[in-house]
Amino acid sequence: MSMNPEERISPIEKHPVTDRLRADGFLDNVVDRTMLVYLQLIEIHHWFDVDVASFHEKDEKLCFIKGRRKKEASDVSFVLPVASTEDMDPQRMNHLLTMASKCGSTSNSLILAIVDTSSTILFYEIGSGLVEPRIPSHKEVEQMKCVPVWNEQKGKWKMF
Repeated sequence: MSMNPEERISPIEKHPVTDRLRADGFLDNVVDRTMLVYLQLIEIHHWFDVDVASFHEKDEKLCFIKGRRKKEASDVSFVLPVASTEDMDPQRMNHLLTMASKCGSTSNSLILAIVDTSSTILFYEIGSGLVEPRIPSHKEVEQMKCVPVWNEQKGKWKMF
């Protein structure tokens, strides 16, 4: 017995978060993108207390996903699903950081979840200003300099 395509409803369509997003007036492409990221954070990255937070200001509607990366963590991370085709420049990123703080973010960072049409998601954390890179220890530098080379005569690997 085959079903009529109109009768088929995906599990995402039945999800209560989907209903909340549609009730907030988000377009289908924003709802789909948000749900992909929402489910990946819960099912694959195992985040805790994950929820959506809608933000409306003037002509802009944003849907943040907030949650804790670890169960014992006290800080809440904010994630913003964006399309891979969306233009991003430093001013836009700064604006998004400001919007996240208005929505309740207490950190100076925001995670952009860049969603491609193939459903591939790239997570990219942005912050205000530049962050100085961590200086590796001497041991890490030494390990980076080591290159394994196969020694044919001895039949074993040698580190250079």
